[in-house]
Amino acid sequence: MDRQTGEVLSFQCRPTLKGLIGQLENVRKYFGGAALKVCYEASQVGFSLQRDLQDRGYACEVVSPSSIARRAGKAVKTDRIDAAELAEFYANGLLTVVAPPDAEVEQDRDLLRSRQRLIQQQGDLRRHIQSLLRRNGLHYFAPLCTTRPSARARRTGGDALEDTPPWLAGKNDGGLCGQSNRLGITRQGNRYLRTALIEANQRGYRSAVLGKDVKARRARSSSAYVAIADRCLQRLNKKGNRRLLAGKHPNQVKVACARAMVGFVWESLNLAAAV
Repeated sequence: MDRQTGEVLSFQCRPTLKGLIGQLENVRKYFGGAALKVCYEASQVGFSLQRDLQDRGYACEVVSPSSIARRAGKAVKTDRIDAAELAEFYANGLLTVVAPPDAEVEQDRDLLRSRQRLIQQQGDLRRHIQSLLRRNGLHYFAPLCTTRPSARARRTGGDALEDTPPWLAGKNDGGLCGQSNRLGITRQGNRYLRTALIEANQRGYRSAVLGKDVKARRARSSSAYVAIADRCLQRLNKKGNRRLLAGKHPNQVKVACARAMVGFVWESLNLAAAV
């Protein structure tokens, strides 16, 4: 789209980098060799296409899908219509550009999201098998459900089972909800990162003993980062065990330790930026 004249030129190409580059060269020639600015909506492609285009001399940006306005009264959505609207909004500066990470950070994101996806698939498969067994009268987890005492029964020594888990009950039962006038944990931020932080504190806070793999990684790390890791380990160990001894539910302890770990991660990132 030519911002000065409003002329729009559309094209189709193969879903390959070579096909896109060829069409962009034709567009550049059509507009007399003018400099082109390219954008695309953030998707599963990530930032690899942006880096490929920039390496070939094209100014390319990735825009946030939430910043793309949806015009009222237009229920028809096609790739051609979406591309034309995207070009129009981008030419008029109405879109929010996403800050591109470096290749290493993007690889870490892909690894984390792939792992999270596999965990989700594992859970879906487990629930499917359990439902299949129940439909055929095979209650695989029935012995566990009938013999495992609740947290209240273990504390009081009673035999009665409670229908409501103690961490979901009121202030007398403790747990994730805490006092009755408090809210639960927030759902703000990246959900993959939140899950990774909580999973990192599944049992790590219970012991300050380092394994062989951790010691080997520390030998290759800077002493400044090792010092931060030591303070983090001591803090989480003290915080986690103190809360467990106070009768807090393990799930609440994990979330609290994950929140404390964020501060040390932030300190490590600031240290890396200062170097």
